[in-house]
Amino acid sequence: MKNYTNNSFSHMQALIGGHVSLKYPQKLYLDITQDCNMNCIMCRDKITASGKTMNLDLFKKIVDETASYVSSYSLFNWGEPLILKDFRERVEYLGSKKRKDATIDNEGMFNDLYPTKIGDYVWDGNDYCHVSNYFIDRNCNAPFVSASIGYNGDIYLCCNVGDLVDNVNEKSFFEIWSGERYDTLRKDVNNVNLMPDRCKNCAWFNR
Repeated sequence: MKNYTNNSFSHMQALIGGHVSLKYPQKLYLDITQDCNMNCIMCRDKITASGKTMNLDLFKKIVDETASYVSSYSLFNWGEPLILKDFRERVEYLGSKKRKDATIDNEGMFNDLYPTKIGDYVWDGNDYCHVSNYFIDRNCNAPFVSASIGYNGDIYLCCNVGDLVDNVNEKSFFEIWSGERYDTLRKDVNNVNLMPDRCKNCAWFNR
């Protein structure tokens, strides 16, 4: 008997249409810096210190708008936030604004290192197993439940970038999240003819 992978239910959300999404994402990645003092082979080929760090005022603007709704924040994506001198100030500010049940983590980075598919093997939540044992669902629901905001305010579909949606410097996050372009891209990520290039080979959604 074949089983469904443990993320198949989430993937089915992707089938219900671009206009069906949460008022705000459950998960928000704030890439507060792209600088990094590490040299991880799966991420980049050199240590970078370019000063690409999110302005504190922009950080507070995003937090002020989203903190009442978002249930989980990750203060990283492509950089190492712990090198920032004001990292503690940012965490304390977010902690003072967020919902009591919301989480702030960097631990999610390690969970995100487990793609749902590698070659002919899929992640079942505990281990990688051969695809012959599973029904594989390749639909992506990430743009319905999460978003990633770069150090400069650019909003992307997911933590793996996907595609650029808009920039939050001159607009509210809600305006962008509920806008026409976001709805279009939510549909496109599961259309083999329209999906962004980064989506075509996404290991996190069995591509």
